[in-house]
Amino acid sequence: MQINIPSLTSNRGQHVDEFGIVWNLNSDGFRTIEFDQIDFNKPRALAMGCSHTKGSGVKQHESWPEVLKEKINIDQIINLGQWGASSDYVIRILPDCLEQFKPDVVFVFWPDYVRFEILKDGIYRQIIPTDKDRILYIESHSDELLKENYANNLKIAAELCRDRAVKLIGISWDDLIPVMDRADKWNKGADNLHFDSVWQHGVAETFKRLYEST
Repeated sequence: MQINIPSLTSNRGQHVDEFGIVWNLNSDGFRTIEFDQIDFNKPRALAMGCSHTKGSGVKQHESWPEVLKEKINIDQIINLGQWGASSDYVIRILPDCLEQFKPDVVFVFWPDYVRFEILKDGIYRQIIPTDKDRILYIESHSDELLKENYANNLKIAAELCRDRAVKLIGISWDDLIPVMDRADKWNKGADNLHFDSVWQHGVAETFKRLYEST
């Protein structure tokens, strides 16, 4: 079966970034196996989110989707994390992901509510707080409206998964507090922007607890 999920990067294959991290991206731009290597006779899960899910700053085997495999004994967790992704992006690709991957469970580390997606000239673009054009959307995308949009996206995700009898486990930054110490003590990864392998293990442990309790 041909699987076609839009990524947010044109990068493909292997490259080493400026911090010495090796990136192995599949033919669709995701840091995971080739989609035609998926065994549909075995359990499988999806991991969705932004660069914290993709594993920026850490080696591929240290990213939380890879760590989570061993914790819950599902060896097919397909990492669909994307650099700069918003919750809008997650919702945009989720219907096709459910239809094409037919997962048993979907894990989402939700990007912060301040991120959103716009469609301009036929191209989707992710807007983050540090984006040079963020000021252009201050009035049309106020903090109140972004919070409402974020809450609506979580509701849509829950409905999509429920309708397909797929277990959905989503977390936000607040869910990490019971597992890890204060955020100002979290160590940075190789890029000095994202977090290290210890933090990634904490995220995986958070998902594990929720997975086992639902």
